[in-house]
Amino acid sequence: MKQFIIILLLIIAVSKTVPALPSSISILQMNYDRGDVKVIERFSSAGYYPERRIQPDSNYTIFVVSETDEVLYSARFSPPVKEYLDGSNGVKNYGGVRFSDAFNFSLIVPSFYNEREIVISEGGRKTVFELGKKTEGLFAVWLVVIALSAAVIAVAVRKKLKP
Repeated sequence: MKQFIIILLLIIAVSKTVPALPSSISILQMNYDRGDVKVIERFSSAGYYPERRIQPDSNYTIFVVSETDEVLYSARFSPPVKEYLDGSNGVKNYGGVRFSDAFNFSLIVPSFYNEREIVISEGGRKTVFELGKKTEGLFAVWLVVIALSAAVIAVAVRKKLKP
């Protein structure tokens, strides 16, 4: 009976922590060149994306669009054109702001199973980055959770069956 209660508590604990598991995200490697922003490459991973409740006043907006042309996610963003520099030669501190007009940067957005494309809008211009079919997701995370639960149950049953 004691083992049953432990297993039950373990299952409840695992089920309560599932929302804290990382979700599927896309890490977008992007290029900014004198006002033009485009996606160079996309990496899919499990992780967390920024909440973005507070969005900058910017002309740039990113949209994740589904296969049925539904906007699954959108957010405004500003390319990091300012770089804050600091340094020291041991005697004097140096610093300042450098403005760049061509650089690469990354942006993290949520990833969806039915996403078709990522659209970047700036003023009236739109840049479209086509995505391939997506088959990965949280399957691997769920597989690990199920395997660990099965192992714990197997150990508990085995101990119970021993004389």
